[in-house]
Amino acid sequence: SNLTGEAAVTTTDVSITLNWDAPAGDADVTGYQVLRRSPPGESTLQVYVEDTGSTATEYVDSGLELDTVYVYRVKAIGAGGVGEQSNFVRLTTPDAYALPPPLPAPTNLRWWGGESVALQWDAPYDDRLTGYRIERDGEVIAENTGTGENYPRYHDRDVAPDRSGDITYEYRVSALGSDGSVSEAASLSVTMPMVPVDQPGNLSVAETHNSATLTWDAPDDDRVTGYRIERAPAEWVPDEVGGNKTLVVGTYALVSEIGSSETTYVDTDVEPSTVYYYRVYSLGPNGSVGRASYKSAWTYAERILAPGWSWYFAHHDMIKLRWDPSWGGQLLGWPDERVVSYRIERDGEVIATDVSITDRRYVDHDVERGTWYEYRIAGVDSEGNVGDYLTKNAFARAEPRKPDQPYSLRATSASGSVTLTWVPPSNDPVYISDYLSGYQILRRPVPGNGGDLRIIVADTGNTETTYVDNDVEVGKRYFYQVKAVNDGVASRKSNNARVLVE
Repeated sequence: SNLTGEAAVTTTDVSITLNWDAPAGDADVTGYQVLRRSPPGESTLQVYVEDTGSTATEYVDSGLELDTVYVYRVKAIGAGGVGEQSNFVRLTTPDAYALPPPLPAPTNLRWWGGESVALQWDAPYDDRLTGYRIERDGEVIAENTGTGENYPRYHDRDVAPDRSGDITYEYRVSALGSDGSVSEAASLSVTMPMVPVDQPGNLSVAETHNSATLTWDAPDDDRVTGYRIERAPAEWVPDEVGGNKTLVVGTYALVSEIGSSETTYVDTDVEPSTVYYYRVYSLGPNGSVGRASYKSAWTYAERILAPGWSWYFAHHDMIKLRWDPSWGGQLLGWPDERVVSYRIERDGEVIATDVSITDRRYVDHDVERGTWYEYRIAGVDSEGNVGDYLTKNAFARAEPRKPDQPYSLRATSASGSVTLTWVPPSNDPVYISDYLSGYQILRRPVPGNGGDLRIIVADTGNTETTYVDNDVEVGKRYFYQVKAVNDGVASRKSNNARVLVE
């Protein structure tokens, strides 16, 4: 009873599915008999399936004809034989095979690249997917590229930027199916910018207190139509913690655009003692902008700044001064190129006017022991203008300084003489030149002449660390020590050295 049915069609088959209710209260059903009529070939219902051999209440009749009427009834089969027939159903199959659903298209087609074009897209979700077709400007350039991962890609290396202008390519990517289907195409327009014009070379900046002169080399590129000069101010910003400062560069702004025949630009719209960053672009066809060259600059102070930190070496008979340059930009630390020499004053009196900018040192021998002096040091430019002064107080010692003792004294003998060698109190050349006048040599024979060592040389008069003693006798042992000497003041003794004269 309650027989129903539904016709269906795929790309390869036409079928009808029958469904019915089992006989009520009849538990001994072993199968069902299916009757069918298919006009115009048949005029009455015929037994189509003698016994399904199953208690299932569904039957699928497949391999049917398109656009054809079929009529069905069903009978139950049990221990007592074949039962009464059900109601009938009359069904018409479709007039055409069903088409497969369309293959989904790739999505989110995108690209990146510089000298070539790399395409990437999101793969469609479909079991039939076998690959992709890639088209450029209507021409197929690749097919069956494989499904890849979830984000398949294709690298088109047969394209390149053009030197004369932008170039645009139209790409289409279609999915390919195992049943021969082709999806709709994902489209993308790719514009490769023109090859940038070459950048200016060897950009340099010469600063004064109120100007910055930029110079550069023209690039070897016949497309250059001019240059764009941009400038950004910068300032030192202190950290919130620690007090350190960081140079923060501001926003670049257009200063000027000039023709291709010019490779120099003088910027007079600057402030003294200010950091600027410059960039110079090459300009190309159709208003295109090429790559830039960068350079920082620090304009000088309006006046020559005072020299940097100074220190001095104090002696009883001289005072040696040393100092850092007059800075062009104090925080960046480069010398002021306007300075050609330094001027020295002592207690208000000029004592030197042409001290070298390379040495940046001065030795004042005209001092009295135990006296304080006030020194002032200033940079001088080529026109004789004197900059700001650095002031330094220095004290001439009352007595010569006692030097440190030598060490590692060794004594060797050969050919009836003794050669002494030692290491100086310091390996600092400044210490040796400022605090040593020579060395004192002490000696006594062993055995004999007991008691303390006796001075055989009060002051060698030089800072050589070798001495040859020829006033010795072969076969005797001698005992030596050495002292450093500073203007008659001797250091403590070195270590001992003994030798047998051979």
